[in-house]
Amino acid sequence: MVLNYFEAVLDWCKVKIPLGDKNPGVLFKEGEIWWCKIGINVGKEIYGKGKTFSRPVLVFKKFNEYTFMGLPVIGHEKAGEWYVLVKMVDRIGSIAFDQARVFDSKRMIERILVMRDADFEIVQERFHALYCPKKSSPRPTGDGDRWDNPNNMIIVADQPEKSNIF
Repeated sequence: MVLNYFEAVLDWCKVKIPLGDKNPGVLFKEGEIWWCKIGINVGKEIYGKGKTFSRPVLVFKKFNEYTFMGLPVIGHEKAGEWYVLVKMVDRIGSIAFDQARVFDSKRMIERILVMRDADFEIVQERFHALYCPKKSSPRPTGDGDRWDNPNNMIIVADQPEKSNIF
């Protein structure tokens, strides 16, 4: 088992290293599904398949011309609130909300399809319902309260346990 994983990591390195030299001139937009070279990951993180360690990824949020938040697509139906079904050409798969991560456009290989706006809005609504649920009570307000911060800074701890936090 360890030997197979080691061999897979070496094979992935052969694919990954050239990505650093790849021209980042890929034009992409939100709502598109692309083949992306995801690679070998750790534990329960989703990984790519085949010799190029690739899988379909939905461009969920474009940050700039180089990076985006992507949602990997699984090649079979998976039930649960962390998944939404998607039909891609002649197959049904599942968009995995629990595997959201940032991707560089250098990982993109080929566009598979563009989702209809109405379908992409459903994906966005489901994602936001899971990651940003509406709170039942309003945030605190008042004198000296941590929400009244003129610098718009969140104070995590007054005294960090370690001085070299950054």
